[in-house]
Amino acid sequence: MGGIVIASTGVPFTLVQTGDVLLQQGTSFGAFPDVVPNCDPINGNFKSNRMYINSNCFVFPTVATSSPIAPLCNQGGTTPTGGRVLCLNVQGNERRNQLIGPGLVNVDLSLMKNIRLSRISDSFNLQLRVEAFNVFNHTNFQAPVNNNFFGGRLGFNGVSPGTAGLIDSTATPSRQVQFGAKLIF
Repeated sequence: MGGIVIASTGVPFTLVQTGDVLLQQGTSFGAFPDVVPNCDPINGNFKSNRMYINSNCFVFPTVATSSPIAPLCNQGGTTPTGGRVLCLNVQGNERRNQLIGPGLVNVDLSLMKNIRLSRISDSFNLQLRVEAFNVFNHTNFQAPVNNNFFGGRLGFNGVSPGTAGLIDSTATPSRQVQFGAKLIF
């Protein structure tokens, strides 16, 4: 009998805004959003709706209207509210790899039996094997590393994020069982 147990925390990833919001012509990497304080960015109900990220926890970067950089802000056609101005051309306060994907738990098991075939020869053995991968058929979701870009300038402040944060693949396959026989001489 043999087995392998794998248990790990999720893969870290970063949520970014797509497009050239920092006006760095030619770069494909977006800008970091602001994270709303005391808001859990991971959707606890993601297994039923497949949306791993809570988009209400991310907002476009803002600066105080009294800030010296406020006149330089790309305001996206908005007007200042609450003493703050939308500033799409600055990095937000989200840290790199701040979000952690779903954890992984996987159990593989093998059973084998060696049968000596002394009637044929003393060196003949028959080995029978049964191997099961992901024995408990636990679904291990892949972090949304391919879906971590909010399209255009949409997705924050409760606006639909499109596919950003969508769980669309698994990290391990479903249960697989294989049988084998090997003649050893």
